[in-house]
Amino acid sequence: MPVLKRVYDSFGDKMNYDFFNVMVLLVSEQPWSKIFNIDSSFSKGKPVPSNVSIRKLLSMSSYALGAYHSEKSSLAHLLSLSEKDILFFNSVASVGKPACFLALNHHDNEYLLVYLMIFRIIVSIRGTQSELDVLRDLVIQPSSLEGGLVHSGMREEANDVITILKPIIDMQLILHPNYKVVFTGHSLGAGSAAIATLILQSVYSNVFAYCFACPSCVSLNLLPRLQ
Repeated sequence: MPVLKRVYDSFGDKMNYDFFNVMVLLVSEQPWSKIFNIDSSFSKGKPVPSNVSIRKLLSMSSYALGAYHSEKSSLAHLLSLSEKDILFFNSVASVGKPACFLALNHHDNEYLLVYLMIFRIIVSIRGTQSELDVLRDLVIQPSSLEGGLVHSGMREEANDVITILKPIIDMQLILHPNYKVVFTGHSLGAGSAAIATLILQSVYSNVFAYCFACPSCVSLNLLPRLQ
């Protein structure tokens, strides 16, 4: 966060979309593999496991895209949840407080139990939508994690999400010890969800990630640890 905040604060009111369009253009023309000297060490991803059903992926995609909602009530309607089951909701990203939500999914519907691996604490992180999100994307200097490398901006996003939501997750696991912890997200949110899962694997025995349009954000040697 310190690097991101310094960049963000340095522009202040001068920040505008024209500026970001120029930055994105400059970034798109950089030979990143030569700059970081990483060649092919970053992962290109892996196939979806055969035991993951299409229905489950469709269900989780609703949670991933739900992070783009600006109203808690519309999010609850999309996910067929009660608003009281959405324990945290933030739709406006700021430094140190990403746009994300945490929801409990404890339906007892048999259809859901069969297909959607029910009884979950679900954290969804929003993808790129604001100027601050673009800055997250651009902080791409690799950061060391668990013997590998990860995208620095997405790691900062993951760290902020963990700082905010881990106390809520811990309390819910006390109340519901059989629940699984699931992270999800789209784009920037997907990368942050993947890195958050890596960080928390040493804390929780049942933590998983469903990532949609996930960028290349972890080095190849970390990929086997992601589920």
